[in-house]
Amino acid sequence: YVGIVGGARRHEFAILGPSVNLAARLMSSTENPGILVDDAIKSMANKRFDFLSHPPVRAKGYSSLVPIFEPQSEIERQWNKL
Repeated sequence: YVGIVGGARRHEFAILGPSVNLAARLMSSTENPGILVDDAIKSMANKRFDFLSHPPVRAKGYSSLVPIFEPQSEIERQWNKL
């Protein structure tokens, strides 16, 4: 859900749902190297990026562990091939 939550006098704009909870979990992780994505984003971007796999995480709103990936830049891809 994306929209206004509350009454006429007191309200706020909110974004709710499993994807938002997952993003919050990944952002607050002490092992976050920078940009992390789930399998859905990896599937959409796999033609432009290579991805390093990270240990899956448990996230609110998901019934099983969520696979996590880190996109690699062109330079990082070259380093991994050395």
